[in-house]
Amino acid sequence: MVWSVLCSMVCVVVVAVPVVSGVTGQQTVQVNTPHGALKGVRTTVGPHSYVDTYYSIPYAQPPVGPLRFHGPVPNHAWTGTRDATVPGPMCPQRPLYHTSANDTSVGTEDCLYLNVYTPKVSSANSGPLPVMVWIHGGGYYLGGANFFNGTQLASKGVVLVTINYRLGALGFLSTEDGASIGNYGLLDQLRALRWVRDTISSFNGDPNDVTIFGESAGSSCVSLLVITRAARGLFTKAIQESGSSLGPWAIRLLGTEPEPKTQAHTLASRLGCHVTDSIRLVACLRTKDPRVIVETQSKMELENDNRLTFAPIPEVNFGKVGLFTATPDVILRDGWFNNVTVIRGFNKDELALGQQVLDPDDDGFTMNEVKNLTRAFVHNAVLRQYKLNEDKAFDLVMETYVTRPGLVGPKQLRAAYFQMVTDFDFIASIYEEQKLYFNAHGKTEYLYRFSFRSANRLNKDWQGTVHADELSYVFGYPLADTQIVHSFVSSWTSDDKRIAQEMMTLWSNFAKYGNPTPNGVSSFQWLPWTTATPRYLDINVQSVMTSAPDTPGVKLWNDVIPKLARAGQNGIIG
Repeated sequence: MVWSVLCSMVCVVVVAVPVVSGVTGQQTVQVNTPHGALKGVRTTVGPHSYVDTYYSIPYAQPPVGPLRFHGPVPNHAWTGTRDATVPGPMCPQRPLYHTSANDTSVGTEDCLYLNVYTPKVSSANSGPLPVMVWIHGGGYYLGGANFFNGTQLASKGVVLVTINYRLGALGFLSTEDGASIGNYGLLDQLRALRWVRDTISSFNGDPNDVTIFGESAGSSCVSLLVITRAARGLFTKAIQESGSSLGPWAIRLLGTEPEPKTQAHTLASRLGCHVTDSIRLVACLRTKDPRVIVETQSKMELENDNRLTFAPIPEVNFGKVGLFTATPDVILRDGWFNNVTVIRGFNKDELALGQQVLDPDDDGFTMNEVKNLTRAFVHNAVLRQYKLNEDKAFDLVMETYVTRPGLVGPKQLRAAYFQMVTDFDFIASIYEEQKLYFNAHGKTEYLYRFSFRSANRLNKDWQGTVHADELSYVFGYPLADTQIVHSFVSSWTSDDKRIAQEMMTLWSNFAKYGNPTPNGVSSFQWLPWTTATPRYLDINVQSVMTSAPDTPGVKLWNDVIPKLARAGQNGIIG
């Protein structure tokens, strides 16, 4: 139970950044697109620049009625001028601070909209601008385009697009056959990217120079888009923040319990669809109120210890051509993916945010406490991923993290536990993806670790830099004219503003040049990662390149445990 609470907290933190403009001096503007005219808003950013924003642009027809559990269909053109001055609706989801099974849902099924932020450009550089497309996180069941204001990032000279996509059962329900393949949320993302290809030139964006980027589940979506051939030609670069298609929570593997089709039938039964045939089941679900679907799904998640109930799935032998013909690890090993330049990275202390649940008194863990937590973690998380002898797996994990020489005291034990779960959920899979990607094509890759901690951070100092901490800096919130307060920061400091400037420059440079630190624009050089020289940029008050060999924990999750599982499957180990 404790482990699942940590995972659910991650999803909430990901979308707990306020939606704000932080700018002044708005006026209305208009743009003509192939689909019709749009009226947006112009926002002044500083004394001499502005960003035009167009909210709630439809990129697909509403996925309602027969289009529920169906791939997105291109939207129709409209007549007249569409009002794009205010944000549109979210896709159906449970409330952000969901605390009980009785919480009602929010959002509307007519939700396939995106926002576009396009900046003023100088006359010396007035050609089409690079495009960045943001894919939000939230565990595949929370979030939306409007949670992230792109004004500051766009002011760095990129056209920024933020998108909604279908979530939860409405986005990822699979019957494991042709009735409902699943992956509708990913198909929405592909439809949005095709809209960008066909339309973004109307906003002075270059359709041939697109960077996709996302965080947490959004980062895993970016990773999945990189490895599906359906996305070929839709983007040239990708940024993955704290998420990989190889992560233990990134996809639902066939054969793991509970199976996706079992979850689909459970949901249907609870909604009164008492049928066994998949086609009739999906037809029945199409008649149900989307709010009731979300509420029922939320109850299932609570009963299942908050584990992700509906998520992307490799559509193997489903009777229709899908996005994936194999699991991500097979695709990466075989090199069947889009050959694009990638930045990947993680936050130093991703899952230390769980301190509020596991150590509210801030006194650390006793050995018995960390043993019990580790036993629960192995049982609820590791054994869901690998078929292993539980005692053997427990011993290996304890030896790697807890009982190693020199580890003494309750606070060191606490740190060891959170390193354990952070490695398992994030760092190991990111390292593995770096290796597989490089080995297949030798394409340029960059790796980062975000370790900056605001002096005004409200949580415990020992928690360091947790999941989603980088988001405020990627979107430049500390640089906004008005005071914007992150959920976990009391006020912005000069260091906060400097890190925001640095991260926006790195991300936008990568979008422009394929290199985050081209010659002459930075005080340091972010060097590529290779198997011969594994290294990352440690982003902090003084950002530096740091050697990044596999740690004992990374070796455990990427080498030792998988080999042990394969040996057991081959009958070598009982």
